[in-house]
Amino acid sequence: MRSTFIAILVLCSTFSGFGTVTEIDSTAYFLEIAQYNCSINKYKKALEFTQKAIDYSKADNNPLAEAKSALALGILYLDLQKFDDATQALIYSISIFQKLPVSSDLAYAYYNLALSNIRKEDYIRAEKNFKNAERIYDVLDIQIANPLLHLQEGIIYYGSGKTNEAALIFRKIKIDDKEISPVVKAEALYYLGLIEFDQQRFNLALNYTNRSLKLLGDKDHIEKDNLQQKKTGKFSKLISLLAIALISILSLLSLSLYKNNIIRTQSNLLLKEKNRELQLAKEKAEKASKARSEFLSTVSHELRTPLNAINGLTHLLLKEDPKESQLNYLH
Repeated sequence: MRSTFIAILVLCSTFSGFGTVTEIDSTAYFLEIAQYNCSINKYKKALEFTQKAIDYSKADNNPLAEAKSALALGILYLDLQKFDDATQALIYSISIFQKLPVSSDLAYAYYNLALSNIRKEDYIRAEKNFKNAERIYDVLDIQIANPLLHLQEGIIYYGSGKTNEAALIFRKIKIDDKEISPVVKAEALYYLGLIEFDQQRFNLALNYTNRSLKLLGDKDHIEKDNLQQKKTGKFSKLISLLAIALISILSLLSLSLYKNNIIRTQSNLLLKEKNRELQLAKEKAEKASKARSEFLSTVSHELRTPLNAINGLTHLLLKEDPKESQLNYLH
């Protein structure tokens, strides 16, 4: 939740026209209380006071404060992994920011909305929202955000199966640039390792993974002595191999699940088709049985009436004392 604390604290400190942050019954005050509740893991209270900040700014007719409060709510929902609620709050925030002068807050709202899209595997909307954030940062000439945006765009391409496009973006993140966060560099190297692993270039995959782990390591303790360096190197390689093995297992499991899902889907379709054929056959049999019954009923009726007439006439003729030659015919 550390990102939530920082985001809400930054939002509190950047509000204009509120006086001090601790002013009672103000948007910044409610956000400060929300931030405090986050720090002690009382997220229900944090959500409650963030919503109070939105309501207060709305009643105070302060759209900037309302937009920033909605942004804080969206970030909080995002960290709580309530992605539908996060998306709704961030879209609401963006709708207000768009009516105000262009600011980095609007870009940040688009950025967090894109993160929510990624969590929901909606890569098309995620790419669109990252582009919106990047365009605003370019207009405001804020270059420091570009590496992080490029990283997320690369993750979108990778998640969408566009590995070549993803690799190009990850390679654009300059590993030797001191202004880029080590976390961003490490994650770019990590995804390059995944891409190389997918291409079965295991040596390159291992190399990228080692470099990623090295960036995330504690640099103050790397160069204690040669022995420690060797141990660290072996440990890093072991972690890399374990990571690759885990990725391999997960990949195989995913492939197995995917194939099973396809087989199950095909079986369901075949079963539905067979059921449909059986239903049609049943309906045909019922129609044939009904037609036969109607035919037999009709024929029986049509035969019985003339036979009864013939029997009656024969009976009457027998009583009329017929000739002997006629009697044989009547019998």
